Amino acid sequence: AGIERILLAVAERPPASSRDVFVAVAAPEQRPRALAIASQLREAGLAAETDLADRSLKGQIRQADRVGARRTLILEADGQAQLRDMQSGEQRAIDPAHAVAELAAGREGEGG
Repeated sequence: AGIERILLAVAERPPASSRDVFVAVAAPEQRPRALAIASQLREAGLAAETDLADRSLKGQIRQADRVGARRTLILEADGQAQLRDMQSGEQRAIDPAHAVAELAAGREGEGG
């Protein structure tokens, strides 16, 4: 009887909330920048998250997938950035200086 109630409760659980953007870093020195960008994205009304567990880039991409992020902004060691669509897997260069404005405007794919 107890197990059935637990299974029913788990089945009725609402889906995990998804994130609009996950900000990942290719190099640890980009972490403060990632925190700042995630904060700016939140101020712009987007659900944004970044890695706080010092995962590798591959681990961060996996975490972005786990939290249901639609897009992942990857800050590269050289200061450049890539924007990855987590459903299609498509990835493109994005100007880091305009990333927040572009993501907040909801533009995907082309532009920038």
